[in-house]
Amino acid sequence: MNQQQAEFEDQKKHNASEEAGVDKDFAWPRVQRYSRGLDDIFAPLAKVVVFGTIVVGGYQYFQAQHELRVDRSLEYVAEWNSAGYRTAFDKLNRVIWPIYSEAAAEIDALAGSPAQRNSMLANIGEQVTSPATAATREASRNADQVFSFFERATLCANEQLCDFAVLDTFLGNEVRSFWTYFSRYAALKNSTGYSTYGYWTERFATGQVANRKFLGAF
Repeated sequence: MNQQQAEFEDQKKHNASEEAGVDKDFAWPRVQRYSRGLDDIFAPLAKVVVFGTIVVGGYQYFQAQHELRVDRSLEYVAEWNSAGYRTAFDKLNRVIWPIYSEAAAEIDALAGSPAQRNSMLANIGEQVTSPATAATREASRNADQVFSFFERATLCANEQLCDFAVLDTFLGNEVRSFWTYFSRYAALKNSTGYSTYGYWTERFATGQVANRKFLGAF
């Protein structure tokens, strides 16, 4: 009886061991399927999070770059007003005004013919800078000073170091007016060896400054 009981207990343990093994074998695929299910759910979420982080980081970077361009542009505006460039511009206006006043009626009559009107204004700019006299030499120096500033500011915008919209807001009218009067002066400089004299000022005045924006915003 004891021997039979012992055999029964051994068989019972053996069966339990096999059942445990079977349960384990059946459980493992279920764990794997569950794990794959979690991967299917969380993997796309992780990609979305990573992409969102990149977009936010990129936005912050380009926003910071835009703010830097605006700040640099405002520095140019401050320089225009405080470093003698506006003073040179105003001196030219004072020289131009008497000549303009004499021809004002004729100039106004050409309002419908922009090309002819601009040609008359360019004549005035040419008249105050040549031939070489004490007065025209001073006007030429002032013109050179204004050109040098506009060249630097426009190049800064074209290279995306400054913000063209800001420069145009504060300086656009002055640039376009100045170019209308002194385009022939720049052409004369070009003919005497200054091959790029006035190049960037003309591009500013005619709206040919690169204004690339990231996603149309910066």
